[in-house]
Amino acid sequence: MTNKQSRYLAIDIGGTYIKSAFLDEEGRIIERYSSISTPYDKKQYIDTIFEIVEQTKEKPAGVAVSTSGIIDNDTGTYLQSGSFPFMISENLKDLIESKYNLTASVVNDGQAALYGEMWKGKLRKQRNALLVTIGTGIVGGLLINGQPYLGAHGMAGELSSITQDEKEGYFPVKYSSTHFIERASQIIGLDEPDGQEVFRNLYQGKQDLDQLFTDYCYLVSLLLFNLQVTLDPELIVISGGISNQEIFIEELRKQCDIIYKNKSEAYLGPGHLKITASAFRSDANLLGALYFYKTKYESE
Repeated sequence: MTNKQSRYLAIDIGGTYIKSAFLDEEGRIIERYSSISTPYDKKQYIDTIFEIVEQTKEKPAGVAVSTSGIIDNDTGTYLQSGSFPFMISENLKDLIESKYNLTASVVNDGQAALYGEMWKGKLRKQRNALLVTIGTGIVGGLLINGQPYLGAHGMAGELSSITQDEKEGYFPVKYSSTHFIERASQIIGLDEPDGQEVFRNLYQGKQDLDQLFTDYCYLVSLLLFNLQVTLDPELIVISGGISNQEIFIEELRKQCDIIYKNKSEAYLGPGHLKITASAFRSDANLLGALYFYKTKYESE
């Protein structure tokens, strides 16, 4: 079921915003649409996806969706979703296809970002790597022996489900860039969370955010270190909106160096952690959703 047209609608459903863009068959963004706040009501959620499809000026060759949750990649059904529990057992792929007579695909957001980097980004030549997307939650994509690793139940990379000390609260909040921006915005006296203003203050060296930022980056780096010694990847790629900020990537590297220096080389060997920002930063999921679509339909 290959459509010979060459323009596609890609949709990235995040925990805070839904992003969408029109892409050509090489993954180049032709037109970017305004982000929409993610609804947390089933009817509004589905209606919003339909509105995004209908906003395109021309009929796309297909619709490629990246979304939070554990997805049956073959059918497009939500198997589990902490962010969107009202969508469990719903088949978003079928909903889009039946309404618009278009082919559609739905893939987990962590896997989508991994596909994007494998196709056109930092993981084109890697065989063992990890992609970590940091946003409202935290999710990973695993590349093992040159192939995406999904696990026995499609849950590989669901980092938001990791449990440490349950007394410390909900695990993903500690690593959420959204939560960090909310706290930082309060500290500098903003009425509403504003990531651009928070990082403007950090780049200017405002000391009132230093400790919060350092502590946040240390927590993320500790998670990355634990993933490194578990999976031994050649490279860890960071995606999500916060990966646009070079100061964040630099601080992660700094904190990882500190963690390594506190460990004995006898236990660590040569596997020092290598961290880089995604080639596509916050657009990685859009590109990866398209790549998944193309491999699903255009290889048939």
